[in-house]
Amino acid sequence: MLSVVSIKRGLRQEGPNIGIPTIFVTLGGYADKIPTEDIVETILMMSVKNTWVTIRGQDEDVLSMGIGVLVKGLSSLKRFIEVETNGLLRTPSWTHTVDRWVVDWCVDGAFNLGALRATDALKFTGPLEELDAFLEVSKGYPTIKYLVAPHQEQDRVLDIASKYERVRVYLC
Repeated sequence: MLSVVSIKRGLRQEGPNIGIPTIFVTLGGYADKIPTEDIVETILMMSVKNTWVTIRGQDEDVLSMGIGVLVKGLSSLKRFIEVETNGLLRTPSWTHTVDRWVVDWCVDGAFNLGALRATDALKFTGPLEELDAFLEVSKGYPTIKYLVAPHQEQDRVLDIASKYERVRVYLC
């Protein structure tokens, strides 16, 4: 059973899948506990094969919630799985069952960034003063790097990000 905040359809607003129709499964601490089979059934009713499903947490990281069975079930039913994690927890044994990881970069994270593939994404969520350091450290990983920045910081972010390959900036 997982604590489900919501299951809804929408368009991806950031990251490599921007603009793609997605089913968002948001999990969280004080939400209703729902059996994994019921979550899968709900997603199946809302989707067709090869639909993207993004699993994310509201108040805590989804890797702490035991989502492995959900991920494996959806994958076996031909859904594309994207998992958002804050990067603080250890990489799960079922890493490659997920089609795309979106991992928040953090200095003391336990997620094995070396396990990420070129289709995965590292998301920068820190202060802009740390952006150059993030891009320098992460350039050794084949992943897509991106950050969400306010419009008023566009010039500053452009100056830093343009020095690196495979960096995307989303302005809000």
